[in-house]
Amino acid sequence: MGLPPLHLCTMGKSFQWMNRTQVLADLDTLIRPGAGIALVSTGPRNSTVRPAWLDIIESVCTNVIGPGYRQEHGPVAHPAEGRDDTLRRSPFSRIETARWDQTFTRTLDELVGLQYSFSYSSPAVLGTRQTAFDEHLRRELTVFSPNGTFENTVPIEAVIATRP
Repeated sequence: MGLPPLHLCTMGKSFQWMNRTQVLADLDTLIRPGAGIALVSTGPRNSTVRPAWLDIIESVCTNVIGPGYRQEHGPVAHPAEGRDDTLRRSPFSRIETARWDQTFTRTLDELVGLQYSFSYSSPAVLGTRQTAFDEHLRRELTVFSPNGTFENTVPIEAVIATRP
């Protein structure tokens, strides 16, 4: 039993880690005429100020997981070909991009929990170091923000790709 034609396929940053050419070819057979793809994720950081609490998180990660933790446990390097170039070569070659900034305010629990969602600081990577990581991170972040709130303005980018 096949899928009915799709009206939209939405992805985030996961698109950059896929075999993008193959995924776009496969989606060409699944997405109905006049429909398309939406790639929504954080955009280039040059439009926002980096929050100081990120330095604390990076320091704790380096101390607990080790130097080079992002490279060792993070995703592979970005593909050589840019996202837009890949899209232009695909059936979904008409590209429109919208960008805006969104401000998030997270609690201490939310910010610590977010760290566990990253490949480089996941519970699987931390293993027996998770308790030490959690305690160290909470202690340092509480010193930085005793009220337990952390604000971050993030650039958001939505790329809509359709057939010409």
